[in-house]
Amino acid sequence: MIVRPGTTPALALGFCHVLLKEKRYDAEYIKRYTDLPLLVRMDTLQLLRPTDLQSDYQLAPLQNYIRVLKADEPAPPPLQQEAPIVREPLRQEWGDFMVWDSQTNRPVPLSRDDTGKLYEQKGIDAALEGSFTVRLVDGQAVEVR
Repeated sequence: MIVRPGTTPALALGFCHVLLKEKRYDAEYIKRYTDLPLLVRMDTLQLLRPTDLQSDYQLAPLQNYIRVLKADEPAPPPLQQEAPIVREPLRQEWGDFMVWDSQTNRPVPLSRDDTGKLYEQKGIDAALEGSFTVRLVDGQAVEVR
């Protein structure tokens, strides 16, 4: 196969299409370690956020490998930083995410920490395929996938 400059992204997406269409992937790995199960709002094509469904939602604390600093808290010197550091405003901008739990048939929030063993401890089974309807804070029903 001859790959011409500028065509490698299309080739890579073609490979991905075949892998997904023919289900030649490790579903458990994808659920534990990737963002593929995250729900996308079909009205805005943005990720569904817990705050879309619950106005008083509080962000999950990040304790796995990221240290969140208050806006005015000084960062330690680089050699004393034991983990990646982000400021609280950036953490709030990141927010949390939603997946569809196939066991309870409802959306469930996940944070950036909920990967690997922490995903398993939540006891959920994130759907990798499907279309679901959720009701937003304002009462509007939207489709998510």
